[in-house]
Amino acid sequence: MEYLHNDSLLDHINVRVFLSERVVLDESWRMDFYRPSHWRLYHNDSEGASITLNGVVHPLRKDHVYLLPAGMTFGTDARRSLTQFYVHFDIYGLPGLALRQLFHELVCLSPSPVLLAMIESATGDLPAHLFVSPSKLSVKPSLLCRIKAIIYESVAQYLDSVPPERMVACWQFTQGLEALSPALRYIEEHMPDHLLNADLAAMCGMGEFAFIRRFRAAIGQTPSRYVMERRVTDAAQRLMFTDQKLDQIAEQTGFHDRAHFSRVFREQIGTSPAAYRKQQKGSRAISKWDNERQIGM
Repeated sequence: MEYLHNDSLLDHINVRVFLSERVVLDESWRMDFYRPSHWRLYHNDSEGASITLNGVVHPLRKDHVYLLPAGMTFGTDARRSLTQFYVHFDIYGLPGLALRQLFHELVCLSPSPVLLAMIESATGDLPAHLFVSPSKLSVKPSLLCRIKAIIYESVAQYLDSVPPERMVACWQFTQGLEALSPALRYIEEHMPDHLLNADLAAMCGMGEFAFIRRFRAAIGQTPSRYVMERRVTDAAQRLMFTDQKLDQIAEQTGFHDRAHFSRVFREQIGTSPAAYRKQQKGSRAISKWDNERQIGM
């Protein structure tokens, strides 16, 4: 039997679930999203909804599963009532540049008995206005595990369809990051801390200047720039999925203060944290059950 475990960068990839719902959509599911900081998974039980991406309309077909990577500006539309299962999540443990080599467009997975059975197991006995947020202590751990399993299986089915030459190129790119993996993991686990290049370099067994050169060559940006982008992404997710105040978010994502947080956030996202929160939360899908679905598990 092949020994599968190792301590490579790929071994530390994980999924963080922010929100999952099974909702009845109607014609009010019509809105625009500007570069959201998280991924989406969609499954509809019938035809009638679509996503517009780069000016192209993609109908969401019955029983297909769709993956939409973070950072894509898109619009949604529904022409009739239907039931949708969706998940808002993030994939972390691998730099965005590596993920974008594999996931740079909307992914459509044909109906799969395995995936459909997993979705039915997670949602089949639950009401159509289910609301699941891992931040709620009442969420069943077993349900959260099933939702994560759906994401992993969807990603696995997509990877099975990627042309071999593209997989080889991505694998080679990922192997080039292995020497930096201790620093990359430390950044994810210590986002609020004062992160020094010298300390990150020591974790990788390199001198500071050699580490910076290696990091820039592999990631495409300096360590400090990478850290700042990860902090902005983390902050954007907190703005969307929590009710934390801006001062709290600034402190917990490693910014000096609220003013520093607002300035950097506006530079990278193009709008203020407060405006981003209002726009993103205002774009939440509205269903027939919107006033009833805030139920715990």
